[in-house]
Amino acid sequence: MSDTSICNLALSHIGNISEVKSIDPPDSSAEARKCAAFYPIAKDAALAYHNWTFTKRSAALSDIGDPIDGWLYRYRAPTEMLKPLVVTESGLDVPMPFEMEGDDEYKTIILTNAKNAILKYTKSINDESQFPPLLELAISHLLASFLAGSIPKDAKRSDAELKKYEIVIEKAKTADSNSGKTSKVDQNPRNYIPAGIRARR
Repeated sequence: MSDTSICNLALSHIGNISEVKSIDPPDSSAEARKCAAFYPIAKDAALAYHNWTFTKRSAALSDIGDPIDGWLYRYRAPTEMLKPLVVTESGLDVPMPFEMEGDDEYKTIILTNAKNAILKYTKSINDESQFPPLLELAISHLLASFLAGSIPKDAKRSDAELKKYEIVIEKAKTADSNSGKTSKVDQNPRNYIPAGIRARR
C-alpha cells in the first residue's frame, strides 16, 4: 500500500466515500489536508509500538565531544532514529547503559561510557511498501480514530476505531515476533547427513 491507500482505507472505516489523490503535497480536498496532518502521527505511533523486524538498524555513532558529567562520551543520534534499542561498544556485544538528551545543535544526543559506540535502533520508515499488511491495517484504524474526531466529529466512532487499532496492532506485533523466530536445528556437525544420503534412506 501507499500512504494515500492507507488514508483512503481509513476514510472508508469512518464511512467517508471521498478518496484522496495525494497527501504529500495534499490535494485540494479537506480530507487530504486532514490526512496530511494526521497520517505521519499515526504511522510513527504504530512504528514505535513495537521493535518491528523491518525497522531495525545498527550504526556506528559519531563522537561529538564535550561529555556531560557522569558519562565518558557524547554521541550524535542518527537523524532517522525513531527509538533507541541497545548501545554496545565496538567489538563487544554487551549492552551498555546510556541516556538520551535533547540538544540545540544536534537535536538528539546519546550519553554513554561505551567507546566507539554502536547503536541498535528502530528507523522511521517512509516506504510503505515495506509495511506488513497487518501493520498497514492497524495504521488505517488509528488514523481513522483521528479523522473521526475531525471529519465528521464522531466521538463514538473515534473510540471504536481506536479499539480496533489496539486489537490489530497486537496481532501485527505477534505476527512480527513469530516471524523472527528460527526453528531449532541440530547444529552438531557429527549429526550432519548429506542430502544425497538422506534421500537414499
